[in-house]
Amino acid sequence: MSTWAVHPVGCPCGAEFQAQLADGLHITRLPEVRQKILDGTFHTVTCPGCRATGVVHTKTLYTDFQRFHWVAVAPRWMVGDYEAWDAVVTEEFHKNLRVAAPPMITALAGQFVVRLVFGLDALAEKLKAWDAGLDDAAMELVKWRLIQGHPELISPGFRLRLVEADRQRWHLGFSIERPGVPGVTLLDVSLDAYVEVVDRLEEAPEGLFVPGSTFVSLDRLFAGSLAAAWPERQSLRVLRPMRPQDDHPLFSEPPR
Repeated sequence: MSTWAVHPVGCPCGAEFQAQLADGLHITRLPEVRQKILDGTFHTVTCPGCRATGVVHTKTLYTDFQRFHWVAVAPRWMVGDYEAWDAVVTEEFHKNLRVAAPPMITALAGQFVVRLVFGLDALAEKLKAWDAGLDDAAMELVKWRLIQGHPELISPGFRLRLVEADRQRWHLGFSIERPGVPGVTLLDVSLDAYVEVVDRLEEAPEGLFVPGSTFVSLDRLFAGSLAAAWPERQSLRVLRPMRPQDDHPLFSEPPR
């Protein structure tokens, strides 16, 4: 069951207001919400103070029992604490799907892909890769190779995201968002870039892939600069404690 609640939201302009947000998403029965996540319009609100529109950053849990996806979404400025979040996600998946869930669910636990992401844009890129039948870990290695080939696009706090994966057109599209640079830079590459690395994950740079970790992302190599470049005060955010260990519906209700 998905859970929704009205939460206080703060805007960088200083205004505070209320918004209905998802604390947990069992997405199987919410195809329209899944599409909004893919479109980048989910949890989008307009501040009544400055009239700016943007995505509210909070933490939530995304589960898909048809596709076997379990993704914890944390606020993007907390990426510097990814090790603490990673530990909590691993523990809670074990508790909720291997211990507290009914037998028919525990029997399926081994089929789930369990991930931790920071920001709804990071969730969207995982979904786009999986929808195209692509391995999300290999996609992170593709991104690593891209920045090696385009150093001019890199600056502290850059956010590189997969925005399109089209097997029919044999095409991958990426966006690069950088602090202080208006808009995003788009980069198109052939799907050959994925084919070249999908069976060569051992060639990844040290620290990109950690066995047993749920945080499978290029961002882990740049976590410090990302956290500093996208601070909480510059974001639409829920006004409540959001440390990984705080009690929250994200980690409280086992599936039924």
